[in-house]
Amino acid sequence: MPRPTTLPAPWDRLAEILGGVARVAEALGTVPRTVNQWAKRERIPRGPARKLIEQVFRANGIEPPQLYGDSSEH
Repeated sequence: MPRPTTLPAPWDRLAEILGGVARVAEALGTVPRTVNQWAKRERIPRGPARKLIEQVFRANGIEPPQLYGDSSEH
């Protein structure tokens, strides 16, 4: 059983379905640290990453999160 996650919704639900943050990172082709930063809006995913996030959420029956920051990167 994976460790409990402190990710905000809906990222926490995706982590629960996939089996943890590491599995979310694998599905998105990145590392857990980046997933945490995206979920907490410390970094804004761009281009292909944004599209992949939307696809993975929808494929798992979850409405994708709103990904703010179209005009500026943190």
